[in-house]
Amino acid sequence: MLNRPIALLLFLALLVCGSSSCSSVREPDPSWVEGEVEAVSRNVLWQMTQLSMQRRGFPTSGGADIDALIIESGWRNRLAPFRGDGRRHQAVVKLSHQAGRTWKVEVRVRQMANMSIVKPTDPTYAEWKWRDDDEEEALILLQMIRSSLTTPGESPSFVGSAPADPR
Repeated sequence: MLNRPIALLLFLALLVCGSSSCSSVREPDPSWVEGEVEAVSRNVLWQMTQLSMQRRGFPTSGGADIDALIIESGWRNRLAPFRGDGRRHQAVVKLSHQAGRTWKVEVRVRQMANMSIVKPTDPTYAEWKWRDDDEEEALILLQMIRSSLTTPGESPSFVGSAPADPR
């Protein structure tokens, strides 16, 4: 059993960190960007999704579960010389089959800012604090996945439709 002063200190610490002043301690609510794509197979979609993530610079050192159709990248660091300007991003992509060749793609890009004052460009001194998800980066990644599944000259909105008869 904790003595009374220690219990009071723990309670006050929880109360303070529960306020908005410590909101960067907890991960913010996820912000998913979603869209539909057409792919000839699950394996093609899986490979093109991983390739798109690599092209955006997301490390493949995260987790990939082909059975659950979820890919989580490692952290992509972009350090900067000023406090709060350095960022790191982690992409999460969920795939789910809709019907036929249509798949739902959900993308989330987690974001943290480096709040270190001392040596902000040295990753060993980084002090990462949560920021809202990067929806712009998620949209870019979603579009890269879409683009990787269309053939040149084919409009993404007409993927899978039969070409018009040239006669």
